[in-house]
Amino acid sequence: MEGQATITVVAFEPGSKELRWRGKLFNTDLFFVGEHFFQLKEMGPKKTLLLHGEDFKGCLVPLLGGMLKDTEKGFLDFNQGLKRAAEQQK
Repeated sequence: MEGQATITVVAFEPGSKELRWRGKLFNTDLFFVGEHFFQLKEMGPKKTLLLHGEDFKGCLVPLLGGMLKDTEKGFLDFNQGLKRAAEQQK
């Protein structure tokens, strides 16, 4: 679907507190919208909680359910790699 998706950054907080972007198909909210986010929350000295996920909306979401569920594994793999890289920097 190259050229048919629109990606927009909808939130960016300097200091790396939040990054959120939205992608939609055919430049409309009707069919499929995925809003992806990363949020960092300080939990104490040298301890940070990463909240990472995506919210899906649109009439195609029920039809793509299984495919969208597979994205969770990608998120978990990414988060584990990020955790390992951050812990190596200590």
